[in-house]
Amino acid sequence: MSTADDAGLQITPLMQKLLATDGFLRTDNGGYELRAVYNEQTLHIKLSRMEPFALACYAGMVSEVSKAIGNGSAPRLDGTATPFRLGYAALVVLGSQRLEEGPPGSGYHVETLKCLLAHGCPPDVPDICRCTALQHACMITFTNPTLISTLLAHGASPNHQDIYGRTSVWGAMMCFSGKTVDMLMASGADLGIRTADGIEFSEIYTSYGPDIAAVVPKWLRARAGKMAPRETRECAVCSKTQESMKQCSRCHSILYCSLECQRLHWQTHKSLCQAF
Repeated sequence: MSTADDAGLQITPLMQKLLATDGFLRTDNGGYELRAVYNEQTLHIKLSRMEPFALACYAGMVSEVSKAIGNGSAPRLDGTATPFRLGYAALVVLGSQRLEEGPPGSGYHVETLKCLLAHGCPPDVPDICRCTALQHACMITFTNPTLISTLLAHGASPNHQDIYGRTSVWGAMMCFSGKTVDMLMASGADLGIRTADGIEFSEIYTSYGPDIAAVVPKWLRARAGKMAPRETRECAVCSKTQESMKQCSRCHSILYCSLECQRLHWQTHKSLCQAF
């Protein structure tokens, strides 16, 4: 790859050393340093040093992307660009998050992503840190949720692990996004996958806000064949519905019509109740 096509990204000696490590990287074994260098560089991608098709993807120039695919001038859609080996779907996602002002015809990132995927672009091309487009999309709060749903609809795996052993739910958790976690769970996200640091999402999700604390138990109960909590606003004991309902003050994921019903249900509920 020529310098003109590197997008200003460079694999430093430190990165090269850490990327050569077998298996996953723990936070205390180089993971923190690799994330810091990677994030700093991708925040300052240089448009003037991108090859045309990669630039069109990054900028969301759907007409240019479509034209290149149609006339055969586009590179292989399962290929990558820049020294960080970014897939074209990942470039679209990164551009939607980072590009403040692009060239004329830019800004159509959802349409560009749909165009790429419709023409066979794989959604899960891993970069040098084994991060996919879906993982990039889930780790920024203001990512357009349609990008996430489009990737999932085209088969992006919510359980793919990056070099740190993290899956997409970790990014959603760090953004306190119950909506994103909900989409990932609907697509089969496994909360029992451990990171390189030995932590699994199912053990800590209650610490990341009431939205996530409410969404996860719903799916866990649904997968266990039980009624998901709060799918209907009815008392967990007597099924009574009323405008004013009480909720468990500890987990915020189950409703009661009265304190009496809550006390009656505690012996049953306490094994599932986790503080948010």
